[in-house]
Amino acid sequence: LNLINDILDLTRVESGKLELEYVDFDVVNVVEDSLDSVTLLASNKGLEVVSILDPNIPVMVRGDADRLKQVLLNLLSNAIKFTKEGEVKMQVQLLDSNDRAVSVEFSITDSGIGISKEALKKLFTRFTQVDSSTTRNYGGTGLGLAISKQLVELMNGGFKVASKEGIGSTFSFSVKLEHPADKVDIREHLSLSSVNTVQLAVGNATLRDSLQSTLLAWEVNSVVVDNSFEEAEERLLSGLNSQLIILSIGVDGDIDPVVKLHNRFEHQSKHWVIMSPINLTGKLTALSSTWVVLSKPVRQRVFYTVLRDLVEGNVVAKNLGHSWCDAEESEHLSGHILLVEDNHTIQQQMRKILIN
Repeated sequence: LNLINDILDLTRVESGKLELEYVDFDVVNVVEDSLDSVTLLASNKGLEVVSILDPNIPVMVRGDADRLKQVLLNLLSNAIKFTKEGEVKMQVQLLDSNDRAVSVEFSITDSGIGISKEALKKLFTRFTQVDSSTTRNYGGTGLGLAISKQLVELMNGGFKVASKEGIGSTFSFSVKLEHPADKVDIREHLSLSSVNTVQLAVGNATLRDSLQSTLLAWEVNSVVVDNSFEEAEERLLSGLNSQLIILSIGVDGDIDPVVKLHNRFEHQSKHWVIMSPINLTGKLTALSSTWVVLSKPVRQRVFYTVLRDLVEGNVVAKNLGHSWCDAEESEHLSGHILLVEDNHTIQQQMRKILIN
């Protein structure tokens, strides 16, 4: 069925019968929805998924949100498929803006197997993989990139690919998106200027830099950054007191250092936020009532709202970030379920969640 859908898409594009459906949408929501869709796949492989979003991207644009998401899902799924360890990074940047439209670039970078210079020449050829071993080891039809390239061209954009064998690849594409009829240019100003100090302990460098930049953009007065839990412990032993401590559990799933830090230094910060792989959120929530657990990758709006509400003393749910629950919390579910979903990747994810 997946192959048939790909062939139908390709046929419609090449015959000029595929028409884009223009709607008003939020680029950030589409990006974060796409990341949510592949979170479980990445978590099961022990991969970190990180997003870096340009704050200058308009609130609303007009274009084909579903086709844009189709391209993003294809690239993200490929990045995860061909990466055994490390990370997958999504970066979104505003390239240009005028009275009629904006140009936005999307880049997906992985630390996977990479592509040879010779193979790059046939990368977007339909029904073609970079070599025969790729099909044997990873599967696939060789249609996803061909369709994605043509969809991007329909959106007045183009593709760029940079890759090194054994190091990884970056797939970038830009699209032109119109302004909506009711033009809204300015995002809501997000400010945490009342926060004096945040201590941030994150092992992954890309995620660490992204979170630090985000917190500073939200006007946090001081962000103290630690590269490891050991560094965080040394700083806490020196007497540092923070309004917020944010700890990110690595892809290895080792929660012991976080638990030990919290138990020993709980009094040195009023608020603790734990960023966790999705498969550990239920366990972490049950371990303590004095921290908030966010499943990675965390939506920017969720992250901001949690930090703001903690500082302002509002009630905050202890487990946030995704709408699905953990297996431990769904034992009461039974019976038959009909799942209707035309995206094969999401079908697989939902099936695993329901079976668990």
